[in-house]
Amino acid sequence: STVGTGNAVRESGQKIIGVGFDMSDTILSLIKEGNLLCTLAQNPDVMGYEGMKTALKALNGEDTGADYVDTGVSVLDKDNIDLK
Repeated sequence: STVGTGNAVRESGQKIIGVGFDMSDTILSLIKEGNLLCTLAQNPDVMGYEGMKTALKALNGEDTGADYVDTGVSVLDKDNIDLK
């Protein structure tokens, strides 16, 4: 949906602020072109690590801790992506 949002902003020809989630080369290009302001990139390595750690605790009958684990997110915009 982030790519669709960026493409819609481009096609509209209007000044619209578009923000997305996840990261791909296409999304980074849309940011570079100014069709998206930024994207919020998740941290799949941390998500997987924390998920497996919690699953192991559950299998061993241990307390799995909080119901919610913040695995972090990075905001990617023109200021912190390679614009080459």
